[in-house]
Amino acid sequence: MKQWLLTFRKNDGLTIGYLVVGGRDDGNTYEWMLLEYGLGEYSLFNEDDDQVEILISDYTPIYHNPFELYWLSNEKNTVHYRHHLSHEEVPVDENTLSEPMNLLQLNDKQSNRNIAETVWINERDLVDPYDYVFWLAKPPLNVNEIITKLQSIKDVYQPPSFVFESTSYNGLVQEAFTVTGYHKWDSDFYISIEEQDIIRFIPSTVAEQYGNFFVSN
Repeated sequence: MKQWLLTFRKNDGLTIGYLVVGGRDDGNTYEWMLLEYGLGEYSLFNEDDDQVEILISDYTPIYHNPFELYWLSNEKNTVHYRHHLSHEEVPVDENTLSEPMNLLQLNDKQSNRNIAETVWINERDLVDPYDYVFWLAKPPLNVNEIITKLQSIKDVYQPPSFVFESTSYNGLVQEAFTVTGYHKWDSDFYISIEEQDIIRFIPSTVAEQYGNFFVSN
């Protein structure tokens, strides 16, 4: 499958969001899938950093899956793999990359679709998973459980907060993200997580392949 990153900017050049679109040819038709999308002042691959201009003379964004995405760079004739936002080194080699995304559960008829349902957690109720680590002692939730709990927050005076913990690069990297809500497109749920200053919407069935959800408080 090939992927394309589309970045949206205002007239003044300020980034406001992005799409990652996947396409595959089954021999008869070409299928398009919305792999993820996001909102924020940065695109999914941060180019607003002096490292890109000063250190990286030849760099290419690589999207292996939503949690293994990186810059492939050639710095002074040495290959480096750098985090898509922070530009820190990530442990990429042929033995650390996960299996390709399983997209069979995603709706392959994604044209002319509308958002059928939105759940958004109020910012004041969000908890930083690195400040409050109680979720580490709790059992993980599956996708159906996290969606059910998110659907019920509108009926709760003090709703719980949620964390998604990803495991990537053959277990060498674990990252925790605040869950901020979801969008439902027909039958597909896109869970939203916060990463730095970006809100990323990732298919729930894809997220489940690379990590676990937790109640954080």
